[in-house]
Amino acid sequence: MAAPPSLAQLISTLPDHVAYNPERARIAAASAKISQRAAEILAGCCAAVALLAVCGRVLFQLKKRGKLFADDFLVIFATCCLATSTGLFYKLSPSLFMTDALRANRENLAMYSSKEATAMLAMHEYIEAFITFAWTANYAVKLSFLVFFRQLVRDVSGRLTIMWWFVLAFTIVSWIFSILNKYIACSVSGTRCSAYPKMTNVLMPTGWTCFALDVASDVGIVLIPILLLRNSFLRLSQKLRILAFLCLNVFCIALALSRIVASAYHADGQIVFRIVHTHFLLHIQACVAVLMGGVTAFRTIFASHFRERENQRSAFHNRMRSWFKRPESSPNEALGENEKQRKGRFLPVSISRGTIRGLRTFIRRNGREKGHTTCESTENGSQDGSLQSYHNYMKGEIRRIDPEPESTGKIVILEQPPSPALYGHDFA
Repeated sequence: MAAPPSLAQLISTLPDHVAYNPERARIAAASAKISQRAAEILAGCCAAVALLAVCGRVLFQLKKRGKLFADDFLVIFATCCLATSTGLFYKLSPSLFMTDALRANRENLAMYSSKEATAMLAMHEYIEAFITFAWTANYAVKLSFLVFFRQLVRDVSGRLTIMWWFVLAFTIVSWIFSILNKYIACSVSGTRCSAYPKMTNVLMPTGWTCFALDVASDVGIVLIPILLLRNSFLRLSQKLRILAFLCLNVFCIALALSRIVASAYHADGQIVFRIVHTHFLLHIQACVAVLMGGVTAFRTIFASHFRERENQRSAFHNRMRSWFKRPESSPNEALGENEKQRKGRFLPVSISRGTIRGLRTFIRRNGREKGHTTCESTENGSQDGSLQSYHNYMKGEIRRIDPEPESTGKIVILEQPPSPALYGHDFA
């Protein structure tokens, strides 16, 4: 039995130019599950939105902080990689759709010219470059998040620090494996992944491995701020607002899942990946990652906006409460409130108690003769007899005669004991 002709032999039989055939675009779109025009428009729009988000982040950081930091430079680097991968996607788009059309039916090769078929064979290097830049854009944003989280976990917990280093090493290893995936599976020349004459599924093991590494690194990056917020004393609403900025990361996980699951289909009795679907969703995932890196810089704007709204609402409620309570309050209550406010300006909420050592034995004549009194003992150590007056008051009410000569012997009852003036005692 004769061996089937090689792809190069078939290409040599193709004409140099072919007439326009609308069925060719329909067949390619049916094989790729998306039309070429729609894929190119969506890829360009997503890249433009991500680019605008990063430009806004750079302007915001320069205006707010005056300079750019390491995480900002990583996001800028990811944006440059995304722009490069977008250009490569437009260049590869015709060859990618042609590959899916040939995978659906090898006889579709007759609809293409020899020039188009030759370009499809030479696209291997461009595909490698596209995959490298797309994965680099994705993982550069992940590294920017890790650099930002480093400042948060440095002095919080030793376990979080160890976890941060583990996630960092795991992310770097995942990035290296992802960009070398095609070289590992298809060899340097890419002949092992050819769509003709026989389908091969050599990309399936490495493809699933890339998916698992991508999702695991995303989960590890999301887990770090969740653990930080769990140990914080913020309100639940504030925690949810902060976690809302990580929803794009969850969307990246969903894109990775759809890319690996929806791209697989049965052909020639085995499971293979759709070329267009795989590369298109990889580009969209890189766009979402860069968009996430640009949007998260504006979290302080939303936080300050919520704080202003809460402060305004609190001030309005306090004003309304004071208006409603004002006619009901009596003068004594108002005086008491003013006294509390006046004292609150100078005194703390709770006053610590002092510790007096030696005063009890001093008052009880410890080590002194019977004739000695406390007042006599304090003549040299104090300037008045306030301590003796204090003890007399504690025994009963103190009565004294008004010393004024015009007085009629009016008796004055002291309502509170005089403050003892103690000098020279042992205070701790």
